[in-house]
Amino acid sequence: MDDATFRIIVATAAVVTAASLLLTALIAYRLARNVSRTLERLDDELPATLRQARGAAEEVALTVAEARPRLERLDRLADEAEETLVTLRGTLAATQSIVRGPADVVEGARRTVQTVGEGIASGADRLRRRLAGDDEAVGE
Repeated sequence: MDDATFRIIVATAAVVTAASLLLTALIAYRLARNVSRTLERLDDELPATLRQARGAAEEVALTVAEARPRLERLDRLADEAEETLVTLRGTLAATQSIVRGPADVVEGARRTVQTVGEGIASGADRLRRRLAGDDEAVGE
């Protein structure tokens, strides 16, 4: 490589470096301008947004404060409903035992009468067959 070629390479590298630096400076300027615009927008819009956020937080706090007594009332009502349900179940069980007692006696009497009636009918049938002289009645 001779001296002229070396100088051409160095000059080309210097031009490319200068162009890169110029392009980097242009990009940095645009970036700084965009950042400046963004900061201006934030200065304009952020206070209003913060005011709205504070207002929303105050409304939420007020809603929570108003909801607390209502939730306590609902909790008391739920406890009363549970106690009422327990009492109702006890009353229902007592009512069933009052109703089932006589019903069970009647059902037992009905079964007894039915069993006695079937026994009488069976005995009467056997007696009739014996008197009639059936062979089947004699084998029994």
